[in-house]
Amino acid sequence: MAPNPSNAYRGPTAAGSQAVDRNGSPNTVRKQSRFTDGRRELPVTTHRRKLIEVSLPLEAINAASAREKSIRHGHPSTLHLWWARRPLAACRAVLFAQIVDDPSSWPEEFPTEEAQARERKRLHGVIAGMIQWKASGDRHVMGEARFEIARSLARGRGEAPPARGDADAVLAYLAEHAPPVCDPFCGGGSIPLEAQRLGLRARGSDLNPVAVLVSKATCEVPPIFAGRPPVHPDADPHVVWRGARGLAEDVRYYGAWMRDRARERIGHLYPKAPVTAEMVEARPDLEPYAGRELTVIAWLWARTVASPDPMLRGVHVPLASSFVLSSKKGKEAIVVPVMENGGYRFTVKTRGIGPDELAKARTGAKAGRGANFVCLLSGAPIPGGHIKAEGMAGRMGARLMAVVAEGRRRRVYLDPTEEMEAVAREAEPAWRPESTISGSTQYLGVKPYGIERFDQLFTDRQLVALATFSDLVAEAREQIRHDLAGTSLGTPASLGMAASLGTPASRRHQNEAPANENAGGTPAYPGEEHSGWYSRGYHPHFDSGDLVQSITFRLSDSVSQELLQRWRDEATRGDGAELRRRIAEYEDAGYGACHLRRPEIARMVQDALLHFDGERYRLIEWCIMPNHVHVLIEQSPGCRLSDIVQAWKSFSSKQANRLLGRSGPFWARDYFDRYIRDEGHLAAARRYIRENPVKARLCERAEDWPWSSATLGTPASRRHQDEAPANENAGGTPAYPGDD
Repeated sequence: MAPNPSNAYRGPTAAGSQAVDRNGSPNTVRKQSRFTDGRRELPVTTHRRKLIEVSLPLEAINAASAREKSIRHGHPSTLHLWWARRPLAACRAVLFAQIVDDPSSWPEEFPTEEAQARERKRLHGVIAGMIQWKASGDRHVMGEARFEIARSLARGRGEAPPARGDADAVLAYLAEHAPPVCDPFCGGGSIPLEAQRLGLRARGSDLNPVAVLVSKATCEVPPIFAGRPPVHPDADPHVVWRGARGLAEDVRYYGAWMRDRARERIGHLYPKAPVTAEMVEARPDLEPYAGRELTVIAWLWARTVASPDPMLRGVHVPLASSFVLSSKKGKEAIVVPVMENGGYRFTVKTRGIGPDELAKARTGAKAGRGANFVCLLSGAPIPGGHIKAEGMAGRMGARLMAVVAEGRRRRVYLDPTEEMEAVAREAEPAWRPESTISGSTQYLGVKPYGIERFDQLFTDRQLVALATFSDLVAEAREQIRHDLAGTSLGTPASLGMAASLGTPASRRHQNEAPANENAGGTPAYPGEEHSGWYSRGYHPHFDSGDLVQSITFRLSDSVSQELLQRWRDEATRGDGAELRRRIAEYEDAGYGACHLRRPEIARMVQDALLHFDGERYRLIEWCIMPNHVHVLIEQSPGCRLSDIVQAWKSFSSKQANRLLGRSGPFWARDYFDRYIRDEGHLAAARRYIRENPVKARLCERAEDWPWSSATLGTPASRRHQDEAPANENAGGTPAYPGDD
């Protein structure tokens, strides 16, 4: 039985206070216990057992987890193999059950064991439904799971939950009240991914750059480009691209683009495998493929060393730990070494394989544990010391054992040929990763075998392929930019992919970027290097000359860090237009000290904006509100937006702090920027900036607001106005309501 903290404490007094819900009526779901230490009342936290502490539908979870192993389309495991990957179904179920209370925690609502059992069974049904792979993208099923979490949280807070059918309200409630999910070693990213799916805030990190890349691709990048269309030229303009489908479409298109160009460049090194009549005669199972050329998906090689048997005079023999190609019942296939003319060759056998022959093939040329083998030709033992000595002397070789081709819904195993082996040896890499391998053998114990550099881990053909695809990544980025040039899109999915292609994943070995860096490792704040597309961790941005940019920056106390983080979380998954509307309403409400209400400070900020007009940028519109500033500029070539904003903030913060007699941050570190896409967007941005004071009810007409381009509208009148008094506009209207 779980301990009861209220019983464990033996304080002098205790009292019960009943919680009240939003409409003022007593809420019988929750009671708050309090005790006093003689001076004040202190709350006692009541432990409420979670569903995971009582029971889970383990059979359903195990079945769904096992089912994931056979999924070959859309599952994160197909992106990259990762050891000890946590099943998505299990992660989803555990996260849900860790947050949702067990019915026994609420005896007021479920007073009997029968009522608790019924509610527990219902929650088990919710889990069993949501952990199915097909439910991953089902809005109704996942919406029900999110609502159950929100309802459990609301019970604990003593308030009414959001409306059951209002998906946006449920997500907003979870973003505000649900505990964040933190996974410091997230590996393949299963836990952060499922936390996001359940509407929870998720943070993940890992030291391995492969894990970081996989997690970024599954958890971080797709939400950024949700709802955005693809930009490749063949995209259907009539399709509504929901979720990350636009990004997926571009990934497919440009992945095929890279594949086709790789085939043009190195396809001659990867020939198809012809199935001849002679092969069919020897292997009747190849009859469906007679006369065809099959696409090869793998060449299986074995390392070789000279046999230690002096009678063989240095003939190389394979070091194969297994000769089994497929052990699946009814589809068995093994490699059979055939001894002839003092040597050997490999053939593939697919029929008439008995249990004993399959068991013998499993051992390959191994002799017990460790790096100990036997010579296929003489049976002489090949100890590990001999193999290491041959490797250190540079005499280790390789031999093609089998070829794996793509058949009709199955793999086809073929005999190796001299032609196949000769083609592989034609490759001449123009570049090699010649970095020295670390002296530690804990993770990569190859140095005792004479492998000192990373390029020695690969065949020459593999090195050619790796270098080719590495080059194509950069070319794909330029192709995406070229295709985008013919569209009117602002920040489409493909630009995010282009930015990702240009940034090595290993720059940042964690998914949660520090406060002054974006997710890819490119600095994202004023005064730091960046050019072109970048991300501040929640939206892509573009910083380049000759662009018209709309910028908003705020006072440091105008938005709390908690609210700012909530906006960032919402921006990755919600309606951008709706979020911008709510942010604008918040801005206009005038939270914080509103130091910009003071005319001398507003005038000083306006002077800062005007100072570099015509030099670093062309100032189109601006408006200085009580706690934030809107600016619309056209950047000059070679002038970074980050430097421009930094110059405004640096000068004005020092002057403002001096006038206020204070120290510390004056401006919030971050800023918001959007580049203008077209004439319609420009007109809307100008109208919004000019009318902002009217919308916020600070004045009746835009022209009545002294610290905006609506008042100082012409270029000739933009320079340091000396006609207007410091605290009044040109018409004599007080600069801010309440100022005389």
